[in-house]
Amino acid sequence: MNPVWLESFVIIDIEKKILGYWSWHMFMETSEIRYYQAALKGKWPGWQVIHLANNMYDAEPLLGIDYVMQQDSLKYDAPDTNLITGDPIDDEWVNGLFVIKERGEIYVIESHNVTVEDVIRYGETAIAQLQARPSILLPLEGQTRSLEHLFIDVDDKLLILDASEFGLYEYAASQWPNYTFKMGKDRISGYAGGGWH
Repeated sequence: MNPVWLESFVIIDIEKKILGYWSWHMFMETSEIRYYQAALKGKWPGWQVIHLANNMYDAEPLLGIDYVMQQDSLKYDAPDTNLITGDPIDDEWVNGLFVIKERGEIYVIESHNVTVEDVIRYGETAIAQLQARPSILLPLEGQTRSLEHLFIDVDDKLLILDASEFGLYEYAASQWPNYTFKMGKDRISGYAGGGWH
């Protein structure tokens, strides 16, 4: 099971009555994921239904094998030093949405070519470069123009990606050594004022 080629995953543990699942083709909005989760629980009464927000990282304990360590390490090219500063401002095409919280202030930026993976690979120096770009208002749920969102909390040293990309945990540990890195669908919306709910 190569994570690069997996688009969805379902595990059913009949003895423990556990159903775990994830899919790239599911809706990204938190409210839709939660609605689907509630409906699925209704179809599987008496079962523990788990949305594996972090894909195979979350599936690994249910599989009972060291899945992540069995995979080939992904090698990323070092990002160009002008990647972020040279990214054009383009209102028609948006690749990433970045929300930076620093000294209690929120700074929201869209990128054209720069992906959230690029920023994670770039490291902490990306923060100042992102903040040099024009800020926008924080979009409402379902109204973002990008499928990728990265929350950078400078105050609490927290990095949250609302998707799951295999290999990024390992990369973030070296590029953001002072930060706690979380990823997986439904991660950003649950964070408010330093607490999860």
